[in-house]
Amino acid sequence: MSHPRLVGILGPLGPAQLACLRSWHGSGLEVAFFHLGGRRLSFKTSHIADIYSYVAPSTLSQECVADISDLCAKHGVAALATLSENLALKLCACRQSGGFPETHLLLNDPQIYSLLESKFEQRRLAEQSGFPVLPTWAYAIGSAYEGLDIDYPVVFRPDVARLVRPMFKSRMVSSRFEALQFISSLSASASGIIAQPFISGPNLVIHGARAVDGSWDHHEAFITEIKFNGLAVSLKPYPLSANLLECCRQFEKLTGINGVFHYDFVIDERRGSEYFLELNPRLGGTTAKVYAAGYDEPLHLLAAHLPSAIKGALGNRQQRRPVTSRIAAVKCAITVVQRPLSVLDYPADSRLKALASACKAMLTYSDEVFSVSDMPGNIAYLTQIGV
Repeated sequence: MSHPRLVGILGPLGPAQLACLRSWHGSGLEVAFFHLGGRRLSFKTSHIADIYSYVAPSTLSQECVADISDLCAKHGVAALATLSENLALKLCACRQSGGFPETHLLLNDPQIYSLLESKFEQRRLAEQSGFPVLPTWAYAIGSAYEGLDIDYPVVFRPDVARLVRPMFKSRMVSSRFEALQFISSLSASASGIIAQPFISGPNLVIHGARAVDGSWDHHEAFITEIKFNGLAVSLKPYPLSANLLECCRQFEKLTGINGVFHYDFVIDERRGSEYFLELNPRLGGTTAKVYAAGYDEPLHLLAAHLPSAIKGALGNRQQRRPVTSRIAAVKCAITVVQRPLSVLDYPADSRLKALASACKAMLTYSDEVFSVSDMPGNIAYLTQIGV
């Protein structure tokens, strides 16, 4: 029989998983951590979870998933989360075969993952929902590329990421020649790629939560104050306009998504426009940052799926503050001293300004991982990144 106060998470020990462990422990819950890949935690550091189980392979077979189902039944895990869509689909498949009989999977239906897998389809749904969208061109890998006579620079993204080899998330190219070189390096696949104009500006991230029964939703916005090589180094709270909020709600109604998720936009500061890029239907890369900033996304995940487990604790973390990855900020500061800024960096207009922003973040912002109240968690994370 499941224990209503025992929840679990499956995956590697990264910032987002650590945020979940801290959030749920801090809310008085017991936590099971099924640690996938990476280094096995020592006896002392494994105490970051009440139940710790190390799963060696970095990718799970269905037999391993069945073993995790048995462990959940043995320990009475009431709910289980994961960050990966691939793992989510494997957990759902196991559930359809009779697995996880008393464990609530904190996931969306497989049909929703399938719907949102295509970036081109997401762009269509976003436009239908009223979001500002960028001009988008689609190409089949291995076909003729006459359509590459477009304005550069552009950003290529895979339409369906799992089908493209070699795998990539995005690639900025500055000319038709560079575009042809890049596309020719990709293996023919069932998925194509999309191209969109490159916008040099900060990203807007909207983290959302929606009850499974649709009875409530919650949205908070953050802007990337610093980007390094295209990745967020620092975030700070950002006002969410009524128009964007309404577009979010329309998108969520169209797709049927629930639980927690986050939208990614790029801001064109010259035009004052916020362009939709994608929605990730899960916890993700900025979960730890927004948790450190004051938005308890892991607790909202539980509230959306299993409200009885949290006993009305959602209002406990109200203050919002800027947050950074100090490790990334240090790398950013060192690199800014050593080389000119690239178009993937933000701010990109002044090396001095970029260096000052990185130093300010290092010295004054909360960190996405390191917490004075959780030294075992800090040490556990450092062992995973080889420090």
